[in-house]
Amino acid sequence: AAADGIVKKYTLKSNDGNVKITKTNAESLLRRMGFVNRKSTKAINPLPEDFDVIKKRFIDNLKTLVVDHEVPDSLIMNWSQTVCHVVPGGDWAKEKKFTTRGMYANDQITLLLAVTKEGTLLPPQLIYSGKTESCVPKFPDSWDSTYTESCLSNEDTVIRYVEKVVIPYLKTVRESYPESKKAIAIFDKSHSG
Repeated sequence: AAADGIVKKYTLKSNDGNVKITKTNAESLLRRMGFVNRKSTKAINPLPEDFDVIKKRFIDNLKTLVVDHEVPDSLIMNWSQTVCHVVPGGDWAKEKKFTTRGMYANDQITLLLAVTKEGTLLPPQLIYSGKTESCVPKFPDSWDSTYTESCLSNEDTVIRYVEKVVIPYLKTVRESYPESKKAIAIFDKSHSG
């Protein structure tokens, strides 16, 4: 603001304005404000030594279930969940120096996707971080959008997904089969809370 009471507008040159900020200027300002670069890690848990044995046993057990119960491909579901950034970014972020962040921040959600062996993609589950329903955006009614304090899946969110998405899907598919026809759900719980 100017001394004579007239407000002077500052606009970046990239927006046809009069202010040019260089990368050096921006880095200097962020450094003086106490921000430092932080690189995200992508550590992967090592596979167990007997992974091939475990994998073969799992596949053999699954094949036996499918054959013994004559489970059709439309009733074999695989679902997995992962923590995603609401706004994707690069590997580097600016962070206040000497502060720590929780493992899961408000800029992340847990996404659960399920697909059948025949290729049908079931509606997703999106789990936001929050304490009330107001933290959840509106999505199509078939989607299961919910929240937990950490944005992580837990027993309640899995039960909710089964009740809201899986059971209605099974009821629709089972119209072509006897009601007692078995279904198989395969899921990875490694990201749940």
